[in-house]
Amino acid sequence: MSPNLTTRLLESPNTQGLYHAATTAPPFLVAAANGTLSHRLLGFYLAQDKVYAGYAYPKFIGGLFRRIDAYRNASQPSQPQTLLPVLAASITGVVREIKFFDSLAAQYGLDLGDSTTESPPHTKRPATLNYVAEMAYVAEWSETWEEGIVFLWAMEKVYLDAWSRVYASLSSVEDNHSQNVRALKTLSANWSSDDFTAFVNDIGKLVDEISTPELDAKAEGIWRRVLELETAFWPLETELETEA
Repeated sequence: MSPNLTTRLLESPNTQGLYHAATTAPPFLVAAANGTLSHRLLGFYLAQDKVYAGYAYPKFIGGLFRRIDAYRNASQPSQPQTLLPVLAASITGVVREIKFFDSLAAQYGLDLGDSTTESPPHTKRPATLNYVAEMAYVAEWSETWEEGIVFLWAMEKVYLDAWSRVYASLSSVEDNHSQNVRALKTLSANWSSDDFTAFVNDIGKLVDEISTPELDAKAEGIWRRVLELETAFWPLETELETEA
């Protein structure tokens, strides 16, 4: 019996280097893992993430809902029973995430700026804009809604794996009354929690359930593209010079 689709994607030798580049190698993640990430860069990253969570992600999930509804009306009424619960959990989770960002920013003095508008003034980062554009395209224009589910899993899986590594590494880092280390521990605990892990696993099970030869043929390209987007999404300290 051959491995399921998500296992094949994670173990594909064609994307191992990209996976490492997205989840382990970025200087942002290295600094976060050893507790040396600057306060300002953390705030800058969270401002980008809030654009993703507060603007791009709800539109992405909404687009998938519309595609699935059209699919049901136009062809087969049947669909995986877990499909709508997974999408509903995605929306519930992202609403909670936005509140979490605001609470964290207030607690640790992080400057997120006005990042909830469509074109926030200080977050027009090319990597963020590219990610937003790709999500909109996949939700509205990919050939099938199933491709969007693979994209959703890929995004969440990279996020989970990257922050789980940070969380594990920070367990041996003393905070020494550092607000930044405390903020990083809070963030990484949230993004490696049992609840988030279960959510990502549920999406993965859905991907494996909807796997077909046609979808499988496209899946590695989707996985590769998300890895590229995620790698670019981690900001560099040098970018702050242009923000000053």
